Amino acid sequence: MVKYVAYSRISTFEQSRSGLGLESQKQIIYNFIKSNKGELTNSFTEVCSGSDKKGIRPIFREAVEYSKANGCTLIVSKIDRFGRSFKSLVLLKESGINFVSVDNPSNSNLVLNIMMSIAEEERIMISQRTKNALKVKKQQLRKEGKSLGNPNLDKVRHLAHAARRNSIKYDIVRNEKTNIVMEIFRDSGSFKACSDKLNRLKINQPNGKPFTQQQVRRYVQRYMKLQKVS
Repeated sequence: MVKYVAYSRISTFEQSRSGLGLESQKQIIYNFIKSNKGELTNSFTEVCSGSDKKGIRPIFREAVEYSKANGCTLIVSKIDRFGRSFKSLVLLKESGINFVSVDNPSNSNLVLNIMMSIAEEERIMISQRTKNALKVKKQQLRKEGKSLGNPNLDKVRHLAHAARRNSIKYDIVRNEKTNIVMEIFRDSGSFKACSDKLNRLKINQPNGKPFTQQQVRRYVQRYMKLQKVS
């Protein structure tokens, strides 16, 4: 029996148009799993754009990591639910997990490769357009006897770096909380399991609020930063 992990996603724009988007995706996935005599082991839901302008979507990353750790097949209703970002598609591809989209189950891997090619081409085109625009801007400023950027940047850069290091390294309260979160995260193995355990133990954030998956992820990232400046 194939074990599946469901991932459903809508953008905030899609959510504003209809509240049925997520439920529809979940029903399509459930029907597919049932008709193929599979087993749904976990389900992840995210409201976020597929462009990943702020980085790889945290819930999507967690769904991939969970699938890999538990030997499950990641399933979506339509393959575009994985997203349009090259980084996200590479994450899925390089994870080595099995995945399937209900709209095209037999050729999901082929379609993903095509999507990756399109995303990479788009990334290159955007990069080139940005370089061309900067080149034109520099030429215009040079004619005016000016330069692009802050002329005193070198003088203040080290001050900014020092302030950043100190804000991370010497925030004692948050550092202690970070260590607690990391200890539980290592044992639980996922952001959700970690947040659930923290809340069961009544361990709150410094502001007194309970932990969420997203907050656990931020604390894990903070821990990584602490290791770099320690």
